[in-house]
Amino acid sequence: MRHERAARRLGPFGVAFGLAGLLWGCGAEAPAPLASTPAPPAPSAAPGAFAYVVDPQASALLAFEAHQVTGELRLVETHGLQPAWPRFPTRIAADPRGRFLYVGLANPSPGSGPTHTIRAFAVDGATGRLLHRGDAPVTFPPVSLATTEDQVHVLGGVYTSGYVGSWDLLDVDTATGALRHATRPPQRFYPSLVIADAGGGPVYTVAALSTALAEQEVMFASEWRGDGTLADVDSIKLQRRTSDVALGGAVSFTADESGRISSRTLDPRTGQIRLLGRVDAFEGGPARLALGRPTLPRLSTAGPSAGTWLAVSSRGGLRLFEAAEGGELAARGSVALPEIETVRGLAFHPSGRHLYTSGEGEGLRVFRIDEEGGLQETARDPRGGGDVVLTAPPS
Repeated sequence: MRHERAARRLGPFGVAFGLAGLLWGCGAEAPAPLASTPAPPAPSAAPGAFAYVVDPQASALLAFEAHQVTGELRLVETHGLQPAWPRFPTRIAADPRGRFLYVGLANPSPGSGPTHTIRAFAVDGATGRLLHRGDAPVTFPPVSLATTEDQVHVLGGVYTSGYVGSWDLLDVDTATGALRHATRPPQRFYPSLVIADAGGGPVYTVAALSTALAEQEVMFASEWRGDGTLADVDSIKLQRRTSDVALGGAVSFTADESGRISSRTLDPRTGQIRLLGRVDAFEGGPARLALGRPTLPRLSTAGPSAGTWLAVSSRGGLRLFEAAEGGELAARGSVALPEIETVRGLAFHPSGRHLYTSGEGEGLRVFRIDEEGGLQETARDPRGGGDVVLTAPPS
């Protein structure tokens, strides 16, 4: 679940928006009670997963088959991604069942060509190849995408005379994956992250409280009304700049730029957010998070299942934690990786046995996870470097 931070710090909004009284009533956040690698085999006829990764240098989307036992990658096709805008990296997200893939593209000259778009692809379940299903325009360059089985949420932002944010909601044709605009959700200021429940429950966003409080980040919970619109039902102030959020059952994990990971409960019935605790987890600065199986990105009344891995990718390297159902984290393996300018993309193989990183200038790296949480690099591919997602064959 990654965004453009430079634009957010360039200045105040040049446009004034109104907020519902709920947003001004945000309370301060307080804790709630509460082995050896096998030799690479020939490509599998029944792949364990498909991997999709952005190659910023080639302005391309790469589709790989990921072997079900070794995690080894085999390139199956390449799609050109034009237009491309390095200042706003290309974002990708898959639907929860692995049937469709969505690509967020920013156009550097929207007045002279296509606007900013979300490109829809259907996934061939036998090969992982992608079939283009059309483009849907969105308001501003995408900074975060979240998918459910029938919708795609797109947070966007752009700096013009001031930083302006957007939130586009797109309906999915569940037979083809094609997109069309739905009811406009609530306004967001300085938006950075959106997290949507795969089961159609509450939607969570991270943004500023107002233009006057641009440095105060807040996590908002929004619920569906009977008329099909989203309304904010809860919000909680965050202490530090948030760089990523991972959803695991009734518990979410949030990385902030001080190097801490916070755990929070997310009530799937009411949308209520409560802090559980915080732990120092990495050296500081932006980070990416990913949860490994058996946890699914779906809200429930239970927290992460036993044996769930939480991976943290920061500029200083890669760390692995084991998450308990109550949100507690126990440190496991770590790998020191070369420091890079942009934080690496991060994704688990659906089996939970392999972890993939994608960093600019170093491409894709594959790590095997042993039973104790140790990390061993097993493969590397110079291609890639941008956003990465892995999906099981479509269900």
